[in-house]
Amino acid sequence: MGTRPRTTLVFAAASAAAAVSVGISGTALAAPGPAASKLPAHTLTQDARLYTPPPDKGATEQIKDLIRNHDLSDAALIAQMVTTPQAVWFTSGGPLDVQKQVHETAVRASRMREVPVLVVYNVPGSLPAPPDEYCEQSRPGTL
Repeated sequence: MGTRPRTTLVFAAASAAAAVSVGISGTALAAPGPAASKLPAHTLTQDARLYTPPPDKGATEQIKDLIRNHDLSDAALIAQMVTTPQAVWFTSGGPLDVQKQVHETAVRASRMREVPVLVVYNVPGSLPAPPDEYCEQSRPGTL
């Protein structure tokens, strides 16, 4: 796939995520409306690469600690994990904050010629949190 279609796809995904963060309801997520049909449609080629976000500060500190303690095999496992393509989650901040974060992620991914997977979590007006009984049932040893 050439640069132009991938870049368009990245920004289309970013625009969709930003729109969700501004307040589209949970039902709109399940059943895209007319606005979603206006986004450019592209199919990724087999050689498309998914985006690998920068490693979390905690992960790099953990790798350093493991190396300091001569636990090279676990340090290598953590390094392999953080260098694996993965979704970028947007879990906090207001709509403008999330929109900025989505834009920055899309730009970084585009520069790397990679396609980001974006997850907007905790969308205002979307599905409510599960009841406490559900959380209790999910804990180990309570089923």
